[in-house]
Amino acid sequence: MIPVTVYPNINILYAPTEGIKVVHNVGLCIVLWDVTKLEDSYIFPGSGASHTVVHFRYVVFRPFMDELLDWKDQKF
Repeated sequence: MIPVTVYPNINILYAPTEGIKVVHNVGLCIVLWDVTKLEDSYIFPGSGASHTVVHFRYVVFRPFMDELLDWKDQKF
């Protein structure tokens, strides 16, 4: 079972609260889909932090070259 605390930390990195983030060579990050695997945690010398490799899937928008988007901003 994946700890619940992993999800907010990944979302902070790829989709900050002030908007959606564009990651170079990845695309427009929309939302975290799921966490598939957590590997063993390590604590490196001189660091008190736990370092863990996390495998996850993210919903990403990658437009084609010269693709145009048309939308209307709706007020609620």
